[in-house]
Formats: sequence, structure tokens, C-alpha cells
Amino acid sequence: MSKTATLQGEENMDISSLIIAKDLTKTYHLGEVSVHALEHVTIDINRGDFVVITGRNGAGKSTLMHNLAVLDRPDSGEIIINGHDVTKLKKYERTELRLQKLGYIFQEYALIAELSALENIMLPAMMLGSFKAAKEKALAMLKQFGLEDHATHLPSQLSGGQQQKIAIARALINDPMILFADEPTANLDSVAAKEVLGIFRHLNRDAGHTIVMVTHEQDETIHANRLVEMADGKVVRDERRNV
Repeated sequence: MSKTATLQGEENMDISSLIIAKDLTKTYHLGEVSVHALEHVTIDINRGDFVVITGRNGAGKSTLMHNLAVLDRPDSGEIIINGHDVTKLKKYERTELRLQKLGYIFQEYALIAELSALENIMLPAMMLGSFKAAKEKALAMLKQFGLEDHATHLPSQLSGGQQQKIAIARALINDPMILFADEPTANLDSVAAKEVLGIFRHLNRDAGHTIVMVTHEQDETIHANRLVEMADGKVVRDERRNV
């Protein structure tokens, strides 16, 4: 997506809003069964928010996250990111938007097994710039996360917590305006989970990153200034709070 296309409409946008999602619907068809994953969901996310989305299995949490992160399209509705309706973008424009503006952290880390920690972090930056610049950025990220001694290690040689740190570094390397995290602590022990949540807290409060995180764990919601609860494809609770 060109810079002109990316910025189109931003001048008419509430500067506090990064995402405005309006009347989203999404239905999955599993044989003869229809699952209404999103039913007329409307939500806005402001710059600097730390939003936690909670709810039971099947509530629609991950579906909402995938749509907001431009990994999937809603059946109907609008998603305005930084002033631009991303539901109307072509496939290559969506890919460019994700590379340039959005960072995504998966529950299962999604690291490439054959690549080293350094190479995994470099990938998004290599798609936008030179190998040399990507390597320099990735080395800096490794140092920032205290993993410089693990640069040449494969994912299989790293602990779960270390792998998730690599995944976070990879998501941050292009300096995204929004960081999405889909149950990032689900596969971690309590010590590693606490460390990862501490990283998110720092990224939000000290570095100013906007974070949207899905979790099942109620005790993890204490880090967020915004709690969104879903049930049966709908937002049933949306509250802001001081943290």
C-alpha cells in the first residue's frame, strides 16, 4: 500500500482513535452448521490503550482480533485503522499494512523452525528494507530483550519464554502503531508469563505502544486500562479504568 493510500483520510479522523470497528459480522459455515462468530460488534480503540479481550471459548475473541489485525475480513461492517477503511483494501495492500503498521504475536509463537532467533526477528524488516538494516535492527532487539547470546539458536533450542520474546521482538521490529497478542501466555509457565506481561506493561506505559490482547486469564486483565468481554459473538462488557 502506498504512503498516500495509507494516510488517506487521516486528517479527518479523531486523533485519539487508531481503530474504529463498526457493526462487524462474521459467520463460519461448518458443513450444515453456521457459527455466528461476530454479531454486529462495534468497538473503538484509542492511541495508548491497553485493551484486554476476554470471554469463554467460542465467544468470538480471536475472530475479532483476526479481523482488527487484518488477518481476516468480516462478512459486513467497517474497520477503520488510522483513518483508512481496511475492509476495502486489496490483498497486497492488506499485506503491506500489516508489515508497516501492525505487529502480531501468536499463542504458538509461529517462529520458523529452520531459522535462528536472529533470522526470525529479521524477517519483517527484510521485507521492507535491506538485509544489513534488518540485521542491525534485529541485533538491537535481541539486546533489548536480553537474548543477544541466543542469536544463532534455533527455536527448538529456546525455552517457551525465550521463544515468545523472539516473537515479540519480531512483531516490534518495524515499529508498529498497534501490537496484537492472541493469548501470548497460554503456553508459558507462571514465571515466563509474568515476564511477558511485564514486557507488555512496559511497552504500553513507558514506550507508548497501543496493545490489544486476548486472554482467558482474569488476573492478566489488571494490566489493561480497557476491558472488553465477549459472549456469543457480541461485546457484553466494555469498560475503561485507571491502572
